Amino acid sequence: MQTPGKRRSYLLLSVLRALVYAGLPAVFFLFLSAVNPQILRVNRTSGIMLSTFLLLEYLFTRIYGGYRPGEVRMRPNVSALSISALFTDVITYLQLQIMNVNEANHDTLQLFGPDALLLLAAMAVQVALITLLVVLGNHIYIATNPPLRTLAVCGNDEDREILEGKMRLYRRMFRLEDSILYTSEDVRGHVKRAEAVILYHLPPAAHQELIAYAYKHKKVLYFDLNIGNIVSAHAQDFMIDDVLMHAHTQNGLTPSQRFVKRAMDIAVSLVGIVLTSPVLLGCAIAVKAGDGGSVFYRQKRVTRDERIFSVLKFRTMKEHADTEAQHSAEEDDERITPVGRVLRRWRMDELPQLFNILKGEMSLVGPRPEMLENVEMYTHDLPEFAYRDRVKAGLTGYAQISGKYNTSPRDKLMMDITYIETYSLWLDIKLLLKTVLVILRPDATEGFRAREEERGK
Repeated sequence: MQTPGKRRSYLLLSVLRALVYAGLPAVFFLFLSAVNPQILRVNRTSGIMLSTFLLLEYLFTRIYGGYRPGEVRMRPNVSALSISALFTDVITYLQLQIMNVNEANHDTLQLFGPDALLLLAAMAVQVALITLLVVLGNHIYIATNPPLRTLAVCGNDEDREILEGKMRLYRRMFRLEDSILYTSEDVRGHVKRAEAVILYHLPPAAHQELIAYAYKHKKVLYFDLNIGNIVSAHAQDFMIDDVLMHAHTQNGLTPSQRFVKRAMDIAVSLVGIVLTSPVLLGCAIAVKAGDGGSVFYRQKRVTRDERIFSVLKFRTMKEHADTEAQHSAEEDDERITPVGRVLRRWRMDELPQLFNILKGEMSLVGPRPEMLENVEMYTHDLPEFAYRDRVKAGLTGYAQISGKYNTSPRDKLMMDITYIETYSLWLDIKLLLKTVLVILRPDATEGFRAREEERGK
């Protein structure tokens, strides 16, 4: 039952949410009206623009995440709302400039006139507004929702250490009072005394047992996914006489889904190669001029149905780095060239993979293409790893976007399988657009990609 304090908190957060979604178009229209007064009048232009803005605002907040104080950390929430506002502003601005090409305004399209400065000013004010309301919302949420007394139950000591490190990022949501192994004495007693329970990397039998026990005692419950969870969550109800069953009949993409996915791969990779051709040329010249070595490096990877292909990337490490001691690359690893640091920071070394996609060896979205030795190692430890090859390897994907360089192979595997089970064209579009946030997030894949290159160059 909600307390009066929590009801007030919910009401205040609802008001702040309305201020965010109404404030963004208000700022945009007020600033741009300085040289476009017609957009504040009731007319066809203002009606079309407002409809476009609201539709885009809804679309991009669905993709990147909306106003969610208390549910996600402040910085990711501000970033998600800001990138949504940026895309919405730019597209609506382009629409305005196109509509202004008429007898009453301009003879030609003007993208970089006085309006552009007003657009930048509007964006700056929007980011400030978003930051203010997210910070305020988090303070309200925290004041009325104290951290839950939390128990973590893990599969082994290494998993427990990993989870404890992650939980430190969520101190305002969870007060981790204890972390134990599932084999500990009185594990049920620990569950009974906690308000929230987190289960991480437990064997299937213990996983199901503790879920049932925590559910019985009405605990807030968080648990990582396994194959059974994923398959069950995306199965359909099916009755055999009077017995309710779950039916899972799809294994991988259907022929029509593969056709649509391949069509999008061809179209987007062709457009991407054309649009990024100046960048590709500049990167190639920079790599060659940097140390006179080869521009590209190729590496054997695995894609759908265990087919092997050579992934193509710009070289970011010294020409003969593969002859040096094999160890994980650090942030200041001397084997990474100065040009390579820039390419890696902005993920530009991945651009040549557009040619892999055009050839049909990869897809825009899918599980990350793994090295041959990694496939063997991971499949030995995780037999389910073989299920990833039901779709082509991807330039980006669920695991690449949501994971970090030190995310465990098992956790990345569950993301990949979830992607396969929930595939849709809309999901691919969402993940492609969310890749922008990965480029802006330095911690996402740098270390992992460094290890790949040093091991298999």
